[in-house]
Amino acid sequence: MVASPTEIADEDAMSLKLSVMAVQQPNAIKSLVPVADLARGKGAHALWMGQSFGIDAHASFAYLAGAGYSIRVGMGVALTPLRHPYDAALQVRSLLSLGLSHVTVAFGPGAPEFSRAILGQPLARPVAHTEQYMSVVKQLLQTGGVQAPSELFNIQGSMQIVPAPEIEVGGGVLRPAMAAAVGRSGDVAVTWLAPPSYIADRLIPAMIENRPGGRTRPRVVAIVPVAVARPGRTARVLARAAVERHLSGSHYVSMLKQAGLEMHEKDAMRNIAEVLEHDVFVYGTPAKIISALARYEDAGVDEIVLSTVGVGNAIGLEDAVQDLRLILAANQ
Repeated sequence: MVASPTEIADEDAMSLKLSVMAVQQPNAIKSLVPVADLARGKGAHALWMGQSFGIDAHASFAYLAGAGYSIRVGMGVALTPLRHPYDAALQVRSLLSLGLSHVTVAFGPGAPEFSRAILGQPLARPVAHTEQYMSVVKQLLQTGGVQAPSELFNIQGSMQIVPAPEIEVGGGVLRPAMAAAVGRSGDVAVTWLAPPSYIADRLIPAMIENRPGGRTRPRVVAIVPVAVARPGRTARVLARAAVERHLSGSHYVSMLKQAGLEMHEKDAMRNIAEVLEHDVFVYGTPAKIISALARYEDAGVDEIVLSTVGVGNAIGLEDAVQDLRLILAANQ
């Protein structure tokens, strides 16, 4: 039986907007290429990288642009203690001039321990710091200067404007206070380990309530750790390889408690079991994973980024990329 045009349209409407995350922080660009290929006509909306301490994300994307990858890219999150906002804007503007079709960058301060290690002391007001940082970057990119110098970044310089594709500037969001900051000043909010119900009930309302009148709310991008169930694999092993470090941080434990999970400050394995039970780490067949990810779309998420970092860390790059292929194929 041949499907009618209406049925085909309905099927297309059910597909999720899925992007892919770099499997590893690349120490060799060849580890990024097979993931980038998925964003070049093979089912993924965009290629994302987190803060890399191997090959920097900007350098990685510049390489791909030079190799002919006219793709959408995203950085989530880029850690603000590492760069002055003028340099951050210069780096992004440079990427836009190289042929990438769209660039999204979300900034975040990182954990207090990180800013202490880089700056010598924790940021006194991390939310205000991030909001002013992304505001300065946006002004530089849009106008070439800063019309209203912020309290923390009193920049007097200007920047040459180069015609370029669209860019989004925003922040990494964990709690409602940062969501409110992105609502006031950003284009996009990027989450990690935030359950759909928490995004819908706590984060999106904070963005909407603080949005200047008449402006649409920022886009929401959810980075979600996933793994395909295959023989010889154990869900807990893969989840632990993906999120154990984050679940040792009090800020993530606190957020997940607010989302209704039973988290424990000093019991990592119980926390792993909890995030598996609530599909914060999604494990199963490709069809099951797509079904679980649909909850993010129902919650108001605009783009879902698949992260197979647990598979990459525990098994290897090839298996992690194959998981991405299988999940993207199930979304067609």
